[in-house]
Amino acid sequence: MVNGYAPVTAQRLLARFRKMPDAIAIRGTKLWLVETESAPKATVELVRIVSLAEHVGQRVNAELPYTRAGVIVVYDATLNHGARMAKAARERWWRLSAHEQATLASRVTLAQADIGLPLVWRGCTEVPLALRV
Repeated sequence: MVNGYAPVTAQRLLARFRKMPDAIAIRGTKLWLVETESAPKATVELVRIVSLAEHVGQRVNAELPYTRAGVIVVYDATLNHGARMAKAARERWWRLSAHEQATLASRVTLAQADIGLPLVWRGCTEVPLALRV
């Protein structure tokens, strides 16, 4: 996005979602926002990330064919980010029904990366966000 190679500009994403994702993933006309977690973030920031799931199905921009498909959070599997994301989601969606919470949680994919030193990528396991920890 920063270098201008993405089909949607960083400015459009920032204007639309009030948050700049670390990356985007596109398949056909579906677009996922990707966040990477290498260090613990404040709960308020995690709440902003999970709230992006509330926009699934909406067009990114009227002039573009892309619709939001979900949010992917990539993090080192040895860290506690999955539990922290679940806590942020419960904090954000506590007033919603269990069905609505489950629907929103299904739009957030936690990608637990197996990373070694010096920066060796061993693989990744994708799991849905689970609100009951």
